[in-house]
Amino acid sequence: MPEYNTILTTTDFSDPALLGVRHAADLAAKLECELILAYVIEERLPALILAVSPEPVAEIIEIHRKNAQKSLTDYAEKHLSGTAVETVVLQGFAHVAIVELARARKADLIVLGTHGHGFMGRILMGSTTERVIHDAPCPVMVVPSRH
Repeated sequence: MPEYNTILTTTDFSDPALLGVRHAADLAAKLECELILAYVIEERLPALILAVSPEPVAEIIEIHRKNAQKSLTDYAEKHLSGTAVETVVLQGFAHVAIVELARARKADLIVLGTHGHGFMGRILMGSTTERVIHDAPCPVMVVPSRH
């Protein structure tokens, strides 16, 4: 069996993502390895901010980053109580940010929950999970939203 030292999982705070996060936490506990929980602030946020706010984009993004870090910390405390976990907030295109973090932290496994958007969702916006699988530097475990 391969040696696992670091497992990376991500959330968008949805129920399907929570299934992946819990699975990753269970694996990390059983394998006694490091668990990293990440949230990605999507790259399209600055364009949306410019469209609706007179405030400087950098200030709004920093506020969003701080709020996201607090939300992620609260999420980890609520759903992973008693589990040692490092929380990380990233910014960019989700699949790119996840793969870059996996490389930087030398993750041995990425565990993702999946929404299962269906055919049209994949055609119109692609699948973060599929893109991570394609570019990941390590194995990727996908936890489906339907068991």
